[in-house]
Amino acid sequence: MEESFRVSDLPADHYKIFRNLVNYTYVDVIDLFERFKDRIIVERFKPNDTSCKELKRKRISKIKNMRYENAVAFCDKTEFFRTATDLIKADKPYASTVREKLGKDARKGIPQGTPISATLANIYMIDFDDAIYKEVSSRRAYYQRYSDDLIIICDRADEKYFYDLIIRDIDAITRLEIQAGKTHIYRYDENCNGNLVGGIVMEDGNVSPNKQLEYLGFAFDGTKVRVKTSGFSKFYRNMKRAFKRGAFFAKKPHIPSDKLFEGRLYKRFTHLGAKRRLKWKQDSSNPSGFKRTTKYDWGNFISYLRKADNVMADINHDKSISAQGRKIWPKFHRLKKQAYEDIDKHKKG
Repeated sequence: MEESFRVSDLPADHYKIFRNLVNYTYVDVIDLFERFKDRIIVERFKPNDTSCKELKRKRISKIKNMRYENAVAFCDKTEFFRTATDLIKADKPYASTVREKLGKDARKGIPQGTPISATLANIYMIDFDDAIYKEVSSRRAYYQRYSDDLIIICDRADEKYFYDLIIRDIDAITRLEIQAGKTHIYRYDENCNGNLVGGIVMEDGNVSPNKQLEYLGFAFDGTKVRVKTSGFSKFYRNMKRAFKRGAFFAKKPHIPSDKLFEGRLYKRFTHLGAKRRLKWKQDSSNPSGFKRTTKYDWGNFISYLRKADNVMADINHDKSISAQGRKIWPKFHRLKKQAYEDIDKHKKG
């Protein structure tokens, strides 16, 4: 830290944040659900009045149903501290002898998701980045790291050297463990047509084209860069879940309309919501009017595909990434049709 920031100690307020991150207590969500599942707090419309909502208690048998039941809390603050403080857990940094006796592993790292976590992780990796960068610079290679995903592009003669270097320095400099199952060598050579061909290097040294280079959500087959199929799979799962959720609420007896929230669905899952748009909000002084805000809708997954196409244009020389999304529109309308058929069947039955 002293070398990186020219200070020997963190300011008191910064240090408090750091201590709270590494010495934290938590409650397991499954434990919390099991304790309060007979009296989960849910939000409901008042009888015969869809303009007002109220909080009620309801038994929910499975945690996955909480969203569909419109659950807003497991319990209130007073109830938790009166009946559930025993659920609070603290992974204290025990001495090694105490850890061994209790069968606990040494605790490492910081929680994911806090605003400062990524910054602290990058600070921690500075020495490692410097060491690797010096090596790749001396061998005309290229090094890139994003969070815990890193890649080195080098000549074939240096591939084993850099593979061993990463394994060694990760342990020596950062004392972190690298996942061998996610650490691979990919090899690409130019064929007679000037195209790169290749794939993953297997244990026997042969190159298999069945698995291509993947990095940060993209796959490279030697010719084109495309979005990984897992990214589309997640998008389609979210789309299907959104239609299922919309149909679920449309079938509720206290919902006056049997229509889906189509505007939201089109905005979230189709090209109609892919453009950056200024947000407007209802004007309190004019119930039928709207006024500008300073916020924007930044688009959706299709926006991401279009931007990726622009970034990868020098490699792909076409719109092959956007073309990957050509099935989104028909799948959207197929799910929409199925949702309305489900709603109609429920209303008639």
